[in-house]
Amino acid sequence: MSEQKEANSWYEKIYQADIVELCNALGIELRNEGRTFRGVDHDSLIITPSKNAWYQNSRQIGGVGGWSFIKNYVLAEQNFDKATLYAKIKEIANNIGIFDKNNVTIITEQKQPYVYPQDKIVDSISQAKNYLVSQRKINPKLVDWLHKHNYLDQDQDNNIVFKRLNPFTGKIIGASKQGTYVDYEKYPKRGTFKGIDSNSAPRSSWYFDIGQPENVRFFEAPIDAISYYQLAPDKLNNTRFIALDGLKPHVANLYLTITDTQLAKTGKGIKSIALGVDNDEAGDNFIKKMKEYSFTNNQGEQIPITAAQPNKKYGKDWNDQLKKIVEKEDSSLLESKEDDFTNKEKSPKKDDKKNDEKTTAFKSKTFSRTNTIATTQELEEDGLELE
Repeated sequence: MSEQKEANSWYEKIYQADIVELCNALGIELRNEGRTFRGVDHDSLIITPSKNAWYQNSRQIGGVGGWSFIKNYVLAEQNFDKATLYAKIKEIANNIGIFDKNNVTIITEQKQPYVYPQDKIVDSISQAKNYLVSQRKINPKLVDWLHKHNYLDQDQDNNIVFKRLNPFTGKIIGASKQGTYVDYEKYPKRGTFKGIDSNSAPRSSWYFDIGQPENVRFFEAPIDAISYYQLAPDKLNNTRFIALDGLKPHVANLYLTITDTQLAKTGKGIKSIALGVDNDEAGDNFIKKMKEYSFTNNQGEQIPITAAQPNKKYGKDWNDQLKKIVEKEDSSLLESKEDDFTNKEKSPKKDDKKNDEKTTAFKSKTFSRTNTIATTQELEEDGLELE
């Protein structure tokens, strides 16, 4: 590349990016050793913040700045040609917000590392389960499965604690909380408490996996993600369900990069991306924003981003739709809008192949664990951890 570049060019922004901040954004855990940082999983990785430099002893390679770190460390196992490599580096930088100074600043706001408040977690999830089952119509066996597999807990205030896990290590890096008692005087907007633990890792999100995460689905809240899966579990194999706790394009793109990096270790890549956000103006705008991005997986395939909003006639989010189906046992309500956003006002037909993922009702009121649902051990065997 030419050495005479404008100061605000995308290359310069990547080159000048702080390596420690890059690690935070990409889920690469570090421990502070005085004037340097060392990788937790790759302890041969040494970062010197004063020089914004890195070095990996095991490979006898290092460099200065974000460009070198992404090219020679993050993408070290990828055999890209020059043009593809530059495009991939630029895509990663864009996805984690390097081109947006405000987003980079957010990474540095975490003053203290997150500590999961285990002393405030209770053994029983009875109140959390009762709320999810009776108020939100989540299948009790699905609630038990999520608890068993470390995705949710209950605290001493009877809040549901949705644990945010580092996708590479499984370590808890934050939590979202959902109250279980309805009090519209105290919480006039939604009737229940809702919050995020202090010091939760910036840009972290709650998610759960069914098999290998070759398909990615985004939602605004954990309960929406769970509801979406419950509606058609047999058609949602090998999928990662991610709750953004709002509408955050940069967080969504970060998780696409992380997920595809994990899959690359098994010789696979992301196959599909869909946005199951609320069917309202904000959700529509988010979809338009996301469609401005392009995502190319590690195999060089460009993956389209599609809409997967619920049928607006029965509510704006996927939990609204689930409640209607459970209450009325009407499988005809399952028609959804997982199609091209430009056609979203068109009512999909039941035999529309584009909507195949949503046309089979969750007819049984019992949740069965199929062989497509992986245990933690099975996920590790699939290679979905940072080695």
